[in-house]
Amino acid sequence: MKATDDDQDEFPAQTTRIKAGPTKPSRHQLLSEYQSCATHKRPGIFIATWILALTKCDAEQKLIAFLDYWLGIGKKKTLRASPERVHFDAAPGGPWLIQTAREIGRQIGKDKRQVHRIIERLRKKNLLSAAPWSSEGQTFAYVLRLRWDSIEQILNTAGDGGTLGGDESEESEF
Repeated sequence: MKATDDDQDEFPAQTTRIKAGPTKPSRHQLLSEYQSCATHKRPGIFIATWILALTKCDAEQKLIAFLDYWLGIGKKKTLRASPERVHFDAAPGGPWLIQTAREIGRQIGKDKRQVHRIIERLRKKNLLSAAPWSSEGQTFAYVLRLRWDSIEQILNTAGDGGTLGGDESEESEF
């Protein structure tokens, strides 16, 4: 069956092609504008399956994923967060990330009021440690870190038939 101009208007092309560079032609092409590729990055939040097991609330999942990413180890075998965003102390549990609620909200798609509530809920679930932070009278921020001891305990209990992240009917209020 021959495609007409009307068909092309109704069904626009869903593919995008990467132009090959002058020195090294590409054997691969992007099949969709949504397909992930190292040279075709998309904004968004990756949420690991272990995070999905901790809580049913999407906003809480996003904040945990945000902290896991920035306090994780990058390609250069160092923390992804810049040194001025990280605080180390003598207590066990790893480094703290220093961020304002507004900055966190921008990353996870929430406003600062919602971020304050998400942080408080995660603290009550013992998944997150948080404390206020101010430096030389500058903008109020949080220092945050994941409670890996509690996370591992919840995930190990869940593997033995325990419940994951609380009530099954838990929903996001956002």
